[in-house]
Amino acid sequence: VDDIMEARIGIERQAIRLACSRARPADIDRLNAALVRIEATIKDPVSGSDADFAFHEALTAASHSPTLMSLHAAIAVLLRRSHLERRQRISSLSGIEAYLIDHHRRLLGAIVEGDIDEADKLLMQHFAIGLEFQRRALTARLRET
Repeated sequence: VDDIMEARIGIERQAIRLACSRARPADIDRLNAALVRIEATIKDPVSGSDADFAFHEALTAASHSPTLMSLHAAIAVLLRRSHLERRQRISSLSGIEAYLIDHHRRLLGAIVEGDIDEADKLLMQHFAIGLEFQRRALTARLRET
C-alpha cells in the first residue's frame, strides 16, 4: 500500500497542478458527480471506495496530460484495491465522514478557483490525513488483540 501511495502521490500531485489551469467545465462536472457519489456512499466501504477512486481518476483526467492519465490507468487495478482496503479499515473511525466529504470538496474548490498552491497543499494534506486515519485504525486493531 505504501508503494502504491507513493506512485499515486507523484501522479496526482502533478495532475492537480495541471488541472488548476486545464480543467474544463466537463471535468468540473465529472469531479462534482464523483463528489456527490462520495457523499451518497459514505457509509458503504465498497461503493464509497469506487466513488473515491472515481474522484481521483477524474482529477487526473482533468489534467489533460495523456502521460499522467496513462500512468494512472496502468496502475488502476492497484489503486482501486488500495482505495477499498483503506476504506474498509478506516470507515468506522470517528471523523472519517467529514474528512472524506469536506476534503474532496475543498480539492474540487481549489481546482475550480485555479489555485495551484492551495490545490497542491490540500492534496498533500489529504494524503497526510488519510495516513493518520490508517494509523488510528491500526492502533485500534492492535488494542483489540
